[in-house]
Amino acid sequence: MFDGQFEQGPSLGDNFNMTHPQFQMVARLNNFRRLYPALQTGTHVNQWNNPSGPGLFAYARRLNTQEVFVVFNTTNASQVLPSRPTIYSAGTTLVNLFDTNETATVIAGPQTPRSRCPARRPKCLSRNRNGSRWIRSLPAFRPRTIQRVFPRSRRSLCNSASRWIRTASWPRFQPLRRPPAALPGRRRAILSPTRRHLRGRD
Repeated sequence: MFDGQFEQGPSLGDNFNMTHPQFQMVARLNNFRRLYPALQTGTHVNQWNNPSGPGLFAYARRLNTQEVFVVFNTTNASQVLPSRPTIYSAGTTLVNLFDTNETATVIAGPQTPRSRCPARRPKCLSRNRNGSRWIRSLPAFRPRTIQRVFPRSRRSLCNSASRWIRTASWPRFQPLRRPPAALPGRRRAILSPTRRHLRGRD
């Protein structure tokens, strides 16, 4: 930014490194938001918080029959989140989108089971209707290369256009036919409105 004149501290260097862990984390979160509509327009329901200081903060986003359960641990030690209510029926398997090897089964209530949250780590639980293999493909981020599709010079652009015109197939138009000869008495009727107007002024 500003041609590097004001870069300092964490802003030094290439800030658009697509292999950086923070860049890939943002891309991962964008994928979650894109694939789970509840994260976009769902109803926000607070599930747990520690008002006295750092701790666990949990909430759910619900949209129709979909729910995404999000938990943050803001402390430097692991914490245990008690069972919380959910819209999913008992026996439903929930998958942690950040670690697809971690699953949880909804218990009677229905409620989410007790969950241990590592220090400074989030959890995002939701029902996976397409299998954990499909979710594992979400974190992968592959930079895309934008290829140049236009010619490099005006001359090559004109040459490309001329080649396209020569090879393009054009529809055949029927030649214009002359109107039938008018009878002497009807000559004035077939004239255009402008010509009729001018003829009337003669």
